[in-house]
Amino acid sequence: RPNFDDFHVANASKSTPELLRAIFVSQLCQIPFLVKNASTLLDLSRRFVIGDTLTDQLLRKTLYGHFCGGTDPQALKPLLQQLRVNGVGGILDYAAENEQEDKALEDGGNIYNPYLEEQFDAHVSTFLECIRTVPLVMPGGGFAAVKLTGLANPQLLELLSTRIDHLQQVFPRLHKDRDGMVSVVDVRDALSRMNLPPSMTSSTTELRLEEIDPHLTGKLDLVGWNSLWKVHDLPWLEPTRRDHIEHQMEVDQEVELVQLMMNRVTTLATEASSNGTRLLMDAEQCRTQPAIDKVVMELQRQFNVVSQPHEETRPPTIFNTYQCYRKDSNYRVRQDLAGSRRYGYTFGAKLVRGAYMERERTLAMEQGRPCPIHETQDDTDSCYNETVQYLLNQMKMTGSESDSCSNNVYVMCATHNRQSLELSVDRMKALGIDKKDPRVSFAQLLGMSDNLTLPLAKDGYQVYKYIPYGPVKETMAYLIRRMEENASMLADEARNRKERVGLVQELKKRFYSSASE
Repeated sequence: RPNFDDFHVANASKSTPELLRAIFVSQLCQIPFLVKNASTLLDLSRRFVIGDTLTDQLLRKTLYGHFCGGTDPQALKPLLQQLRVNGVGGILDYAAENEQEDKALEDGGNIYNPYLEEQFDAHVSTFLECIRTVPLVMPGGGFAAVKLTGLANPQLLELLSTRIDHLQQVFPRLHKDRDGMVSVVDVRDALSRMNLPPSMTSSTTELRLEEIDPHLTGKLDLVGWNSLWKVHDLPWLEPTRRDHIEHQMEVDQEVELVQLMMNRVTTLATEASSNGTRLLMDAEQCRTQPAIDKVVMELQRQFNVVSQPHEETRPPTIFNTYQCYRKDSNYRVRQDLAGSRRYGYTFGAKLVRGAYMERERTLAMEQGRPCPIHETQDDTDSCYNETVQYLLNQMKMTGSESDSCSNNVYVMCATHNRQSLELSVDRMKALGIDKKDPRVSFAQLLGMSDNLTLPLAKDGYQVYKYIPYGPVKETMAYLIRRMEENASMLADEARNRKERVGLVQELKKRFYSSASE
């Protein structure tokens, strides 16, 4: 097992200025007033105190320099080369966040917004630059992160999600025996009473039913039902009746926006597939996640497929992200894995705990619906660990289809939780999964938990750093979240003391070494 208490390994590769900065940032993150009011204080600094230029310079020397890799992909090269020397790969993430996202979801308004569509088109160029940079700076292969709300209006994703919710409600009503299966006859009858898109004629519908039921069993389960519907079908379907969904529009406008969104994500996936970059599709808020999952599933079916029946399975191009603070995350992982095996594509998953906890709880309370988030941290931890264990176990299946089934599972364990990492590496060892097996990887954020990342790399595991980049001013939302997360982690006094002592000891060692020369 890697030695996560070896702070010399964690800090030896840092320069002395980087050590000093790490100590300084750690102290900043322990000041509750600064963490709670960071956004307001930075805004005041820009507007009334020292202005944009000096504020940016100050941030470059502190928070931005600690948590972000640079302003553009080319600026990341020195950092990525240093990580490679230490056996660590990179995940490039353009962290300039869409400021309209929360405002759009809260305020409603017109989804059909040509100005926003121009912005999303511009983001495609930004993401393409990121994807094309990955193989240049990481010849062994690396990742690029993509946020779908940077390519489509969050309101559109929420509206599409309500239509998916409606489809999820239709399926249980088709049950007769309550065995999780419905007859194709009942499905045809249900379809005849639904408002279907023009593309779903009787003949094309039959072709789809044959595609999702290739053995002609005459029955469908939920995996098959979900696979019946394509993203392009959704504008024609009924949304769930929710009073807070006010941003309706004409069907032809919605169809156009869906087509533009799919064109953008397909452009990125095509480029990634051609140059060997893997795409991590970020998870977002629950109200937009069903649409994101649907888009990702279609991309996986197109780009994660092995081209020849006996071709060796290669790493998937498209990874979905599952937030284990959601009560349904383990179930969704199982459903999506079952779909990938049934329809012949490789399943790629990044597992995280989650990033929108307070927003999700507040929204659920405002709307008077059950909260989708686990009630306690222990429940979230259990869900995360159980999901990781389940996927690792799936890599060591036995039986007649064991090779094809076990080889189609790829998982990235993205966590700063030491216990989760220890459980994962212990389970890998118990199952005989090699440390360098490309199907299993680990990841932590830049500027956090080097005492986990570097010992994993030293011990031979596949490990990556999530490296945000972008203009200083546009990464403020990201930096503030990192301050808050770091503050939460540093609230663990024992862990905080170990990390601080490790940094100080490394500084002392260098001081005494230079003094003795």
